Amino acid sequence: MTVLQTIPSMSNPNKSYEIRLGDDGVTYCTCIAWSMKKHCKHLDVYQGSAKAIPAPVLKVKANQASIPFFEIRGNMNGIKYPCLVDIKYDGILVNVQYRAGSPLRLTTKEGTEFQCGLAIHTQNNTTLSAEYLAEWISGDGKNGTLYDLMRNRVLPKMPGTSIKVFDVLSINENTVSGFDLIDRRKEIADLIKPEYQVDSVVLDNKIEVAAHSKAMESQDYEGVVVKNLNETLATQSWVKVKRQDVVALRVTKVENTRFEVDHGGVIVGVRKIWPVNVGDVVQIRHNGIQKSGSLRNPVPIK
Repeated sequence: MTVLQTIPSMSNPNKSYEIRLGDDGVTYCTCIAWSMKKHCKHLDVYQGSAKAIPAPVLKVKANQASIPFFEIRGNMNGIKYPCLVDIKYDGILVNVQYRAGSPLRLTTKEGTEFQCGLAIHTQNNTTLSAEYLAEWISGDGKNGTLYDLMRNRVLPKMPGTSIKVFDVLSINENTVSGFDLIDRRKEIADLIKPEYQVDSVVLDNKIEVAAHSKAMESQDYEGVVVKNLNETLATQSWVKVKRQDVVALRVTKVENTRFEVDHGGVIVGVRKIWPVNVGDVVQIRHNGIQKSGSLRNPVPIK
């Protein structure tokens, strides 16, 4: 496999795709459109039917080298290549129900329902009903934006919130969850406007997955979700790969179900899993530092 050129995304300035020459002599692109249709606008750019745009340079955080490891939830041994890799947004998983003429209905896994006025379907779409799975996000869905979502989702018109559809369960009352993922994504590509689709890439091996995960983290995303292309929703193998860090912090207060630690003068609440005492130094695993200095998803470890 030879990388011929890197083409920036035309809809996302923080994303790019590779034009590759495969060992079989086929020239292809790493975007989801090529994997589904064997043709895409990035390949057109490479072949000269559109003007090529210089590839963007990823900005790496100065403290990135201090990140000790990536957490993997799931088993990468179950992943078959090529695989689909989605961005993992800092959002809320929702079931999205669409009925023509009605607002979208978003339902969280806890069963809380919200109505949303987003017009997510393509202009030529004639679908009367559909059911999707999506990440409900605020802004670009990068780390820390979950708190904006939690504040804004209860306000009129939910300012700044959006969704990223990553799966489809039914179309016009016909169940499609038994289709392979690649076919379900084809349906989404036809039904949903690009800005409301999850950003995805098709990759060939673990090394590429690890590199893409780190690239997404360097852009302040939570990580990625890796999925097999040729599986139904019921049998879907998927692995979440995301950044994690560990710090040792002193306990300043203990309550019945939680305790507090001091993180550089910022008080952070942590769920109590086992007994701790004021003055103890506890190892805390987290998903990054918020702008406020607090920790995202702090969990005590032994």
